[in-house]
Amino acid sequence: MKKIIAVLILAMLTCACLFSANSSEVHKINLGTVVGGRKPAFQLEFTSGMLSGAKIVTNSTAEVYDSNVSYNEYGTEAAAIDVADISRDALNLLFTAKLANRAKEKGVYTLTFSTGGFSVKRKGVSGTLLPDTQTVAAATDISSRRGVVVASSEENSIKIRFTGTECETGDLATYRLTFQPDITIDKGTYYSVITLQIASES
Repeated sequence: MKKIIAVLILAMLTCACLFSANSSEVHKINLGTVVGGRKPAFQLEFTSGMLSGAKIVTNSTAEVYDSNVSYNEYGTEAAAIDVADISRDALNLLFTAKLANRAKEKGVYTLTFSTGGFSVKRKGVSGTLLPDTQTVAAATDISSRRGVVVASSEENSIKIRFTGTECETGDLATYRLTFQPDITIDKGTYYSVITLQIASES
């Protein structure tokens, strides 16, 4: 009899535990998102110093960076942009490297500006008119690009680092050239090519 009572008591306690225990049902859905990147698109703008006064820009369709591409829309003699007479007038020329899209990138890019000067003749002898000054500087509002910071700068180049934050379009760096007039230059048409070379380290 005592065994039967013990079994009944144990059964009652077990039922009580079952009815008093909290129960729960859990459903889970895992979400995944892929945050995409976007390579930068660069442009070179002839900002001021031309005769026409109108700004000229390469890569007008804002194609993204490609180390195998050369933007030569204005790089030939046929498409040359007129500046003042270098035998009579001083030149103060400003060029601007621009970010043309809302890039989202991590990596370092080096922007290098250069010119070989004007190939000229003096008394029939070939020579060169070189710039008196060449100055490369980060754009004054580069912090407004958000996802770009200056990594370092040298005489004719500047390194910029993309931090991974989506950028705003706008200026990255400027290249200012000055030429003093040279009255000894023969009559003729002369050309000087301004180059912006961009190299990726990412």
